[in-house]
Amino acid sequence: MSFSAPTVLMCPPPALSAAAIDPECDLHQWGTHPCRFDSVRAATQWERFRTELEALGVDVRTVPARDALPDLMFTADTALIDGDTAIVSHFRRTVRVGEAEVVGDWLRRSGFEVVDVPGEFDFEGGGHAVACGSALFGGWFLHRELVALKWVAETLDRPVVPLRLIHDRFDRLDSCFRPISESVALYVPEAFEEGGVAQLEEHVVTLI
Repeated sequence: MSFSAPTVLMCPPPALSAAAIDPECDLHQWGTHPCRFDSVRAATQWERFRTELEALGVDVRTVPARDALPDLMFTADTALIDGDTAIVSHFRRTVRVGEAEVVGDWLRRSGFEVVDVPGEFDFEGGGHAVACGSALFGGWFLHRELVALKWVAETLDRPVVPLRLIHDRFDRLDSCFRPISESVALYVPEAFEEGGVAQLEEHVVTLI
């Protein structure tokens, strides 16, 4: 699958009050604690972000928001893209299961080879695995996530560098590691066990 420009898939935030959102949703897990989701502010921020991306030459594709799936706005969680292959997530929390179907359908229609994560594994796409340069990093906090990363490596037929996360505030890789180029990445050192930091230092030229 190829695109003529850098391409991202986005979904607008739900037009719901915080009280109307299932407490198990990630919208209640991030930000200021206790999280107070503001749908109006979120919509304004989302539009600004999309505008900035488009100004940089990014081709922004969208799927519509769904009130029943408020976490769909976190589209990166729904799949890991590796070339023409899309590994569609299997969410541990049932409140998020429907997101994989929505994004999986979009990916199939867009020409990707879609592989569904088997039900015995917990794997949430770009939330659990991130590429930087030639390396694919996988973060795990629970042992079943480590098992899932081994399955991902076998499915893609490429090595996945497993990074153990040890801070419950940073229990997903995308919360503590973010590449900003092929050789530069932001990271939170205290989120990783010592060996994980060494792995990052070995594979990433510049860590900030």
